[in-house]
Amino acid sequence: GDRPIAFPSIHDEEDGHAIDDLVKKQETDAEIAIRYKTDHGVFGSQETARAAHNDGRQAMGFVLKNAGESILIGARTALTTTLLGVWTAFETVAADLWESTLNIHPQQLADLSDFAKLARKKKEAGDESDEEDELKSVELVKIYELTEGSYDLSKCMGTLLKRRFSFLNLNGIRRAYNSAFSKDDAKVRDALGDKSLEALAAVRNLLVHRAGIVDDEFRNKAKNHETLLPQLDTGEELKINGDLVGRLISPVIQRTMDLLEAVDDWLDTHPTK
Repeated sequence: GDRPIAFPSIHDEEDGHAIDDLVKKQETDAEIAIRYKTDHGVFGSQETARAAHNDGRQAMGFVLKNAGESILIGARTALTTTLLGVWTAFETVAADLWESTLNIHPQQLADLSDFAKLARKKKEAGDESDEEDELKSVELVKIYELTEGSYDLSKCMGTLLKRRFSFLNLNGIRRAYNSAFSKDDAKVRDALGDKSLEALAAVRNLLVHRAGIVDDEFRNKAKNHETLLPQLDTGEELKINGDLVGRLISPVIQRTMDLLEAVDDWLDTHPTK
């Protein structure tokens, strides 16, 4: 649905009370459990049940308070992995969807409009060079491999042309889709034009390439995404917590679904001849 994904907030050590809150919650839960287990015969009396739970609570409190930092590090690692995984999933879906769509509907889509426009401009300017042909050229060996020797490219154009684009960054993905979907493409452009994709890409790149330390590039991007990204100074560390991860990945998951729906609708309204 459209409901945002909620993650438990992992507070910073200096300003949070996540561990204390967890211990307090356990005390409340313990009283509920004591009554339940006594009523259902697990323990002979509430006193016995309470003693057992007190022992367990003390042991858990010891673990939480002495291993709190490790728990927080582990939680942040899990959240970071979730964030990076969602971006990787989006890249993979975008690349595979583009390839598959061109494979099943090469008519019009495989024309790659930006290449075609460049070719027309070169022709109008009297440029007879074959640079544009080289952009779309393919080796016979590649064709042989893709078609298993039949040389029938009618169902392989997406696979053949995919290598002309980079699907490892948002600009490359947008260029690939804008090039193929040059007509009746409003829904496709809306899905890929959403700022949530830019925000998640910026955080992903900062984590992967800068270990989360803010640089000028990220700071400038954050100014254009104030509702999604924290406003930090160069040199500060981007702290990953549940609120940030949920705010970033929820709209990206939705935009990925929107892209799938947009391409599916395009295929329905543009049947192959």
